[in-house]
Amino acid sequence: MVTRKSAQSILAEVSATLASSLAAEDILATVARQIGEAMGVFSCDIWEHEPGARHVTFVATWCAADENPYGDSLGDTAELDGWNSMLAVVEGRQTVELHADDPDLQPTDRASFDKWGFQTTIDAPLVYGDRVIGVLGLVETRELRRFTAAERELFGQLAVQAATAINNARAFRRLEERNRQLQALREIGDALTSTLVFEEALDVMARVAAEALGVSRCIINACSEGGDELTPLVVFERLPEGGRGLPAARASGGLLLSRGSQVEQASDPELDEAAREELSERGERSSLNVPLIFKGLPLGLMRLVETREERHFSDDEIELARAIGEQAALAFQNARLYRSLQEQADTDGLTGLCNHRRFRERLFEEFVRARRYRLPLTLLMIDIDDFKTFNDDYGHLIGDEVLRIVARLLQAGLRQSIDLAARYGGEEFAVMLPNTPPDDSGPAADFEVPSAAAGMARAMAHRGGASAVAGRIRHTVAVTAAQKACGVPRIVTVSIGVALLTPEMGDASALVRAADAALYEAKHSGKNTVVVAG
Repeated sequence: MVTRKSAQSILAEVSATLASSLAAEDILATVARQIGEAMGVFSCDIWEHEPGARHVTFVATWCAADENPYGDSLGDTAELDGWNSMLAVVEGRQTVELHADDPDLQPTDRASFDKWGFQTTIDAPLVYGDRVIGVLGLVETRELRRFTAAERELFGQLAVQAATAINNARAFRRLEERNRQLQALREIGDALTSTLVFEEALDVMARVAAEALGVSRCIINACSEGGDELTPLVVFERLPEGGRGLPAARASGGLLLSRGSQVEQASDPELDEAAREELSERGERSSLNVPLIFKGLPLGLMRLVETREERHFSDDEIELARAIGEQAALAFQNARLYRSLQEQADTDGLTGLCNHRRFRERLFEEFVRARRYRLPLTLLMIDIDDFKTFNDDYGHLIGDEVLRIVARLLQAGLRQSIDLAARYGGEEFAVMLPNTPPDDSGPAADFEVPSAAAGMARAMAHRGGASAVAGRIRHTVAVTAAQKACGVPRIVTVSIGVALLTPEMGDASALVRAADAALYEAKHSGKNTVVVAG
């Protein structure tokens, strides 16, 4: 039996532990040890319970033996349904003492007693405020024991302090969670302000979101205009077994965006069958979907995915995901504005083609690439013949219309995302043709193109080479431009100079000079013609 003096000493010792600077997990472990030693039992366990939950979670234990020979590992959960004695503790708020010789011991309890050699157990509810937040349990395996009234009273007082320990641990975890959330948002904010590269900002967001919420994967998608289809832009795999790369586009984007922030569970019987199949194909057990919306406009969707087990996201976690989603939506909007400004800076306002500045930048990039990989690079310089007379005879509005028509005809005959057409100045245009020799004879012999690169060059080159491209442009303009330019009775023609980058050209400007010289020759040899330099 515990004396009143020893009881006061025990309570004081536990109180001192609660007031210490130990980490929350260490405090719970120390309290379990102090209670177990004070009550003279084989082991002491502390379980945590969330109000409304149908399970308890094992959070601390102490055992008189070197190793605990029974039971669960920290973090494991035990279901309350069917465990009558624990239900009486959690829901009935009773202190329940059981013995191996009890004739009416419930089957589930009898099974545990027989399996682990329990002789006596006693469990008390941990009540904080008006809620049961856990269970304090003692186990005796060495002999049958019946606790005295004084011991049960002390046990009840220690349960009050254990409840305080759990509440403190919860408060500490909430504080740590809040700090982690703030740190995550700060890191994302830093990424937004430190880079103008949209993809880099998304990479940071996906990583931070996955790490802050502890999920297996984070996918950030862009939605199509109208929001019907989602296209993955970046995926971060937090677990070593990840690395699947970008998943396929998802056609149910409009439905997901309309639902707002929502959790999908693979086992949910009410989940849309198509969504269930998508989860199954990707091995996803749960996902938290957060729409990326800026001023009512849907821009994308962030998906936080768990592949290991079904995940029940807390309100705090959903709120953090939404906050990250707001930052991601801002990144989308910033990228959209940046692209718009970049396009304005790179585009000729009248024709919509690349402007002279951007053309020179791209020409230098392609010059370096052609030199490094020994690939052909051909440049066309194009001039509208007698353009001054259009302005003199028909006015500048018709002249501007002719420029726009010629620009559209140039663009129509080029390879998208490979070739580049630019308004070089006034009525002069430039067309850059990477991986394209002047004709079908292939790249210049002096380049000694490696077989793999030569194969790529032939596969990507225009049929007939740059000379054929120039010929088609010349013909199309002569046949079409005047018909489309309202009020112009005369034919619109162009002269074109063609030049191939050669090994002796020391810089990109040499290629421009060669094409210009060929254009000059075309203008002075009758116009409406194509001249190839060299």
